[in-house]
Order: sequence, then structure tokens, then C-alpha cells
Amino acid sequence: MVSIEETLATATGAHMEPLPHGPKDVRLITQLNRLRSEPVCRAYVLHGECWLQKEQREHEGGQGTSGSWCRYAHPPGAELCEFRAQVEALRAENALRAQRIRVLTRDTERPQCKHWLLKRRCCLGDACKFHHASEQERIELERLSAAAAGGSADPALSLPLRQIERRPCGRKLVRNLHRATALRYWLIQWLGRERLRSGSGVVDVAGGKGELGFELVNLNRIGTTVVDPRVPNVGRYVRKWNRNHYHNPSVSSLREELNDEPRVEGRQPVAPANVRVFFGPWLYDAHTDASTRERDYYASVAEATMIEWTAQGLSRHESAPALPSRAELLARPDVTDFHSACELVADASVLVGLHPDQAAGAIIDAAILLRKPFAVLPCCTYSKEFPDRRTPSGEHVKSYEQLVPYLQAKHAAIQATTLPFEGRNVLLFADFR
Repeated sequence: MVSIEETLATATGAHMEPLPHGPKDVRLITQLNRLRSEPVCRAYVLHGECWLQKEQREHEGGQGTSGSWCRYAHPPGAELCEFRAQVEALRAENALRAQRIRVLTRDTERPQCKHWLLKRRCCLGDACKFHHASEQERIELERLSAAAAGGSADPALSLPLRQIERRPCGRKLVRNLHRATALRYWLIQWLGRERLRSGSGVVDVAGGKGELGFELVNLNRIGTTVVDPRVPNVGRYVRKWNRNHYHNPSVSSLREELNDEPRVEGRQPVAPANVRVFFGPWLYDAHTDASTRERDYYASVAEATMIEWTAQGLSRHESAPALPSRAELLARPDVTDFHSACELVADASVLVGLHPDQAAGAIIDAAILLRKPFAVLPCCTYSKEFPDRRTPSGEHVKSYEQLVPYLQAKHAAIQATTLPFEGRNVLLFADFR
């Protein structure tokens, strides 16, 4: 096997040490990959060879007749050397940021937690012995740091407190990996476990891969149904479960407090239930004729079965045949009949939408009509799909800053709060009981 020393020596003409194999360095590679349009294979960077490539060569007898089994990039020596330099530069920058925090807080009684300042989260939670600064304290630290940086030769003080990372498309990289856990915690605190378990349970509208439903079902024994045109793909969360991610106290003291279901060796998690349909008035508007609603429901189900998800979002199959008939739909095991779907929504304990895209307004409309509690985190505006949305001043709703007050104005009982993650974290909620 070609070592990374030989690869780098070929590229630069000099002998270089391999990258360390510690977990921090693996995380640095992952962090850099998030900013690349074509992520690099970590095994190739660390060891000089990808195990999938090696297995492929053995399987094909060195012929190389098919495409690469590994979906990640394997750059040539010069590019690999450049990537390695980026890892080392990022490691040095992170060390400077940690030093900067120590310099800024060396005179305080309780030093600042570097993880909290840099990422706005700490795996130890309340058990952390360091101070978790409030937003106002963080802003004050930034101000003091900027003032100190002017007359200081310390390179640590010249860095911003937070590093702004951007994706290859230019969009800011938002740290919201634990948004489902944050919403789950908030729901339990708001309505309580018993009320969430009542009726048909939680209805997670536009729940996507089903992360929120997976956690509610397997960690809290709260029945959850994902209403979404795609079938939940919980493979990633099953792998987390098998790695003891959800039951590890060191991950978060909050998670340990939330869990009602202890980890039992050998017990496999289950996926949340799924109604494969677009969420719309056909599911909740009793003022519309039942036959019309039923017709629209099956048309929506038929459209959902023809949809595929890409990196750019929803798209219809290029070679999709004509929409299936109602009889063909009812013969499919993944299709829920009209009356069962309507009863599920009408008997829900709460309607939830975690960044539900176009369905945000429909969730609030359904909750108002059915007098159901709801919690929605709006995200994208989709102004072209909703040309009739207007602000009180008559302007077309085109931005997130306009969307949130527009949705909140649908009913006087709707309140707003924020959840502890970055990005679109404004939560609209109401309980009409």
C-alpha cells in the first residue's frame, strides 16, 4: 500500500509526516469537506489509500472496469498535499481561537467555555465547569476583543470569536444539527408527555427523513406520524442509535434528562409511521365538500408517489408515467386511505412543522380550524408559489423577516419564541384548547 509519506513526497519532492489519526483531526477533515463541492475521502487522506478502492481492485482483478465504489474524491498527490496544508492551517487557527478565549477570560473567576463561545453548544450542558456566556456577554467579549486587538501583537486577538464558514455555493454554514432534539425538548416542556401521547399522537408535517419522529417514538414512547410525500429515511439515525449516541450522557446532559426509554442491548429502533401525501386542505377543511376533498387527496397522493428528492429539492421523475388511478394507489402498501388520514390529523395531539417549507401556512390554518395546538419553525418563503401573501403595508411577502410576522398574524393567540440553534430558529406556537 502506498503510504501518505510517499504520496506527499512525490508531490513535493520532500519527505513529510502523515496526518495524525486522532478524532480531532478527523473532525477537521469533516469540517473542510462541508465547504467543498466534492468531499475528499478521509481514509485516503489519513492512510494514502481507500479501503473501498482496494476491495474494488481485488474484486475486479485490477481491471478497473466499473466506476469507483467510493463516492468521495481521491485527489492526486499535489492536491492531497494542499488539502493536508488546509487541515494543518485549520488546526492552528482553532488553537489560536482557544488561546484567544483564555487571554480574554484569564482574569475572570470562571473561565469561558470555548465550545460554547465557538459553536453555541457544549456536550456537557449544565455539568460543564466553565461559564456559558449569554448572547449579550458574547457581544461584550467581541467588543472588548476588538478594542484590545488594535494595540496587541498577539495573533490570537486578531481573529474573530466565531469563524464564519460558507458552503461552495456561498451560503453561510449553519450549525443546527441538533434542531430536532431542541424541538423535542421544547414540546415535552410545553405540552407534557401524556398529552403528546393522547389521540393519534404527534403529526409531524413535512417531516422529511423523520428525525423528530424517530426520537419521539424511540426515546419517549410518543406515537408520531410523518406526513410527507417521501418515505422517512431513518438509516442515519439507526446508526446513531447503534453507536449509543442517544443514550450517552457525555453527549448532552439534556438528552439524558429527555429520554424515557432506557437503552436495552439488542433492542432495535423503529421508524415513525408515514402518510405519503402533501399536506393541504383535503386533510382538514371540513367546510369543503367531502367528495371534493377525497378527490384532491388522492390526486395529492398520486403526485407524491411520482416525486423524487434531489440535492436541489423536489422534482418529478423525468420518465414518470401517467399518474396512477385511485384503485392502483389503494393497492399499494405505502398508501393511507382518505378517511384514515383525515382521522389521524383530526385526532392529533399536536401539529408540528420543523422547517416544513411550503406547508408552514397550511399547518397553522389546520390548527386554527381544528382547534389543535401547533408548533412551527418557518424557513423558506416560496414567494412565487404564494403571490397572495401580503404584509399589513401591502408588500408581497418575499423574505424570512416578512414571513414570520405574516404567519403570526393569522391568529391573536399565536406566540413566538426562539430555539437554541443557529439559522431559522423562530418558533411559532399556540394552544387553542
